[in-house]
Amino acid sequence: MKRVDTVVVAELLAKLAELEHGAKIGVDEAESLAGHDPAAVVRQRTFSEGEVSGLVLAQRVVRELAGWPVEADSNRE
Repeated sequence: MKRVDTVVVAELLAKLAELEHGAKIGVDEAESLAGHDPAAVVRQRTFSEGEVSGLVLAQRVVRELAGWPVEADSNRE
């Protein structure tokens, strides 16, 4: 793996947002992704909700460290 000494903030935030979108699909589509098994649906939804929360937090941290406006300040949900 190549070491990178700088980070392009916009690219990093775009990738995190893309992953967040995928995690939200996991929440919305939990039933079909889990094969309609009630216990598996709960696990899928819980896992995906955790992913969403973590990715939102990661985006906030990146923005704060880069000195960019933090999305939470603009009423983002």
